[in-house]
This record gives sequence, C-alpha cells and structure tokens, in this order.
Amino acid sequence: GTRARTVRAALDAYLADVEAGVVELAPKTVVTTRSACNTMCSMVLADGRVFGDIRLSTLGWQDIEEMFRVMRADRSTDWVRRVGTVLSRGLDHARKHGLIDHNPAKDAARPKLVRRKPHSPAKEDVAALIAYMATSDPEIADAALIVAATGMRMGELLGLQWSDVDRVAGVVHVAWAVADGGRGVGVRRKPTKRSDWR
Repeated sequence: GTRARTVRAALDAYLADVEAGVVELAPKTVVTTRSACNTMCSMVLADGRVFGDIRLSTLGWQDIEEMFRVMRADRSTDWVRRVGTVLSRGLDHARKHGLIDHNPAKDAARPKLVRRKPHSPAKEDVAALIAYMATSDPEIADAALIVAATGMRMGELLGLQWSDVDRVAGVVHVAWAVADGGRGVGVRRKPTKRSDWR
C-alpha cells in the first residue's frame, strides 16, 4: 500500500506500520526505532549524499557500510549496531511490500561490538552504599537492596506487585516491567521482553 521510493520513505512506511500496531514492538523499542530512523535519514555520506534521500533502487550494501562509517565518528558502536537492526527490519518491510527485490542491509557488515567483562562491586561496598542510602531515604535503600540481591533491572523492580512476592517461600516472580513508551504511549506496565520470566 505504499509507493515509497527512497530510504526515508521506506522507513517512514515502516514507522507508520509500527505506530499503527501492524508491526508489533515494545514501547521502548518504538522510541529507539523512531530515533534510529531519524538519525539514519539525516546522515550525510562522504560523497555529500543524504542517506535518507538515496533511491531504494540504487541502495547497496556499500552505501549502508558508508553510513555506518560516518555514524561511527560521533556515535557509539552499540548505537550503530541498533541502527543497523532497525534499517534491516525497515528494508525487510520494504521487500515484503514489493519495493525492493532483496535487503542490502543483510550484506552490509556492521561494526564489531567489543564486549567488556562487567565490573561488579565488592559485597562490602554494596552494603556500605545501601547503609549510607538508608540514612537519607530508607525506601530507596530497600529498593537498592532488592536490585542488588536479585539482579532485577530497574523497570522490573518498578513493575513488581505484591501478588508477585511470596514472602513465606522467599520467592519473587519477575514477569513484568515498567517502561516509558514515549510520546502518545507514556509509562506503562508490560510483560518482560519476549514474555520471559524468572
């Protein structure tokens, strides 16, 4: 149902289906997707072309890799990889609607992500921090203790309800999180990603 001919138009059509709920994404992912599309479409390549203005019929993996290179100048590798995921999904959407024959993002190499081993603070440091927090705000100290003891994300902690807690068995069921869905959605309680639970 779209006559999109440029990268920008194809991504706009993808975003329209995301906003309409035709393509289902988590609220926070919708915000990231919108931001990624805006970032990509405004990138000026080394030869002066604006990435969003490139015609779909001429878009190749080389253009996409060049966009990644330009973006890496002032963006993190993690963000560039997220942008690559959004672009790939948007171009798959365009392919399914007959706008392109294949998805050139599948052939483009994304920047490698260098993972660092996370640094965990010592048990004594965590205990000292929680004790310090308790002197000014005991409720925040309790929340920090729960996060430190369970490994919950902040959104998961905020999504907890008393029905999720079995005080007798000492078990907390984590299946919900609170997330900000951005403009028009607001803050809401949602199932954890892919409905995983712990």
